[in-house]
Order: sequence, then C-alpha cells, then structure tokens
Amino acid sequence: MPPPPRHTRKHMWERCPPLAFVVYRLCLALYFLSWLIYTGYEKGIHYKNPSVFFVYFTHWVLILLTSSMMVSAGATLYHYLLRSRGESWADDITFDIQMEQQSASLAHDQDSRLYQGEDVTVRVITNVKVETPWYCKLSWVLYNMTFSATILVFLIYWPLLYDGHFMGTKFNNHAMTALVMLADVFVTKIPIRLLHMVYPLVFVTVYTIFNIIYSLSGGLNAYGSPYIYKFLDWRKPLIPITVVACLGVVGIPVLQVTIFALYRLRLFLHKRCR
Repeated sequence: MPPPPRHTRKHMWERCPPLAFVVYRLCLALYFLSWLIYTGYEKGIHYKNPSVFFVYFTHWVLILLTSSMMVSAGATLYHYLLRSRGESWADDITFDIQMEQQSASLAHDQDSRLYQGEDVTVRVITNVKVETPWYCKLSWVLYNMTFSATILVFLIYWPLLYDGHFMGTKFNNHAMTALVMLADVFVTKIPIRLLHMVYPLVFVTVYTIFNIIYSLSGGLNAYGSPYIYKFLDWRKPLIPITVVACLGVVGIPVLQVTIFALYRLRLFLHKRCR
C-alpha cells in the first residue's frame, strides 16, 4: 500500500517548522542538479565522445538521485503552498480507519464500592478514501531506488575504481550522494519496506542489460576500451556474471536490510524524543 501523501512530503521532527523542510528539499534538489550539470559539462570536455557520459552507472545514479530530489522538492513545495492557502485537505486524513472493540468490561473501584459496567460493543468506522497522488507514489519509488543505488556506487567505486586522484566531482558523485541519502533517512517521513528491494533490483537489472548490449555491440568507454567497467568485460563473462549475481542475491538484499534497520532506528529515536 502506498504511504499516506503527507509521508512523502513531510519531515520526521514536528518541532522543525514546515518552511525549513521545504527549504531543505529545494536546496538538495538545486545542489544535485547543479552537480549533474557541472559533471556533464566537465566530462563533455574531457571525453572524446561526450555521449559516453550516459553509459556509466555512476551517472545513471546521479540522474536518478537528481530526479528523486526534484520530485520530492516539487511535491513538498506544492503542498506547502496548498497548506498556506488552507487547501491542504490531505494532511491529517488517514486511510479506511476501522476500529472495533467488542465485549469491553468497564470497572471502577471508588470508596470501597465496585461499579461493574455491562459488556458493550463499540464500532467506529471511518471510510475515507484518499488516493495518493501520482507524484507522491513516484517520489516513493524513486527514493527506494536511489537509496540502495547511491550506497552501491560508494561501495564499488572507492575500493575498486578510485585511482588516487581526488576531484570534487569524484567525491560528490561517489560519496556525497550516499552521505546525503544516509542523513535524509533520519529527516524524511518516507517509510522503508524490506520487499521494496525489488526497485533497486529492477534498476540494476536494466543497467546490466544495457551494459551487456552496449559492450557486445562494440561500444567503448571514455578511454577507448571495449567495456564500460573492466570488471564488467562481457567478452570474459565469468567475472561479470559472478559480480552481478552477488549483487542481486547478496548485495542489494543486505543493503535493503541495512536501510530498513536505519529506518527502524529513526522511528525509535523519534519516539524517544517526542
């Protein structure tokens, strides 16, 4: 079931004013949009073929993250403006509340006298159906894809691909993305579900299929090699098949469990700090 609309556009900490969360979302969206544009410009200068920019998994994830941040910022700003005009009708509506209490005995002891109430049946049904807006659903799906993908980039790049030459774009695209998502899980109200590992799995599967087709059809990376990443050289399929299988069977599920644990920690901290 999709989350209530408010969960995709509200923060976790009620003491923080709503406008601050709007500014936070807008700043993140502008920050990553700026880095995406700058990264494309920088790579366009250094690559012999600028279109090669779009074959790298890092850049796919950066585009995905920027899209996620922009959708979240747009939804947050839109509903903040509605609320400021008194039109935020969906803020506090819950979905299909059905509460039934049967055979409830009421007891009270006062001044050595016992009053025993009769069995009662209480049934409260509120049947209010609110369709989660499409952009809130989109925000949730993008968020689930982005979280695992950014951490995956971080874990693969620094031990396997980092060449020792530090650059701002390298740090932003392979570290800051993951750090922001890890911090964001403690700010946003967006829920995390274990079964939603299917979304990053789909994303990685789509990229893997693209990688295979691109490499085997004669595509080159930015340095003229017949593969995008050396460990995904499909002319020698054993290594890339092993890597992809490990990611699908172990890597992404472990990441999703870790992210879910952080989500549960967020709920615990929120409960303790209320």
